[in-house]
Amino acid sequence: MGATSYGLYMYQNNYHDSEEWKNKLEKHCFKTIMPTANMVFGTKHEKVVLDLFTKKYNNAVVWRDCGFTINSNYPWLGYSADAFITMGNETRLLEAKCPKLGKTEHGIDFFRGFAYMAIAKTGEVTLRKKHKYYGQVQLGMAL
Repeated sequence: MGATSYGLYMYQNNYHDSEEWKNKLEKHCFKTIMPTANMVFGTKHEKVVLDLFTKKYNNAVVWRDCGFTINSNYPWLGYSADAFITMGNETRLLEAKCPKLGKTEHGIDFFRGFAYMAIAKTGEVTLRKKHKYYGQVQLGMAL
C-alpha cells in the first residue's frame, strides 16, 4: 500500500482535474489485484534474495514475515516489510525487488532496464525519488 499511496500522492500533486482524480482514486481503491507474471516471479524469488543476503552478511539477523507494521502515532498508515535486518546495534528495513530482467541482464545494464532506478555518473545506483518504490521505502522507514 505504501507504493500505491505514494503514487496517488504524486499523481494528485500533478493533476488537479477533479473528475480525473476521482477516476484515479476509484481505480485504486476498488480494484481487484490480478498478479502479473512479473509479480509471481518476484514473490517466488523473494526468499532466495533474503537467503543470499543472510549468507553474505552472516552476522546479520534477518526477521522475515514481519506482518503489517503500524506506528501508533500515525495509525492510518501501515507497511508490510519484506524483512527487517539487525546488524550490530542497528535495525534496518529490507525491501526486496526480484525482477525477471535479472535472468538476462547483469551489472549496470540490469539497472538501466528499470524506470525506478537512477544511475549517477559515478556509477552509484539509487531509487528515483519520484517513483512509487521510493515512497514505499520511505514510508517503511518512517513507520
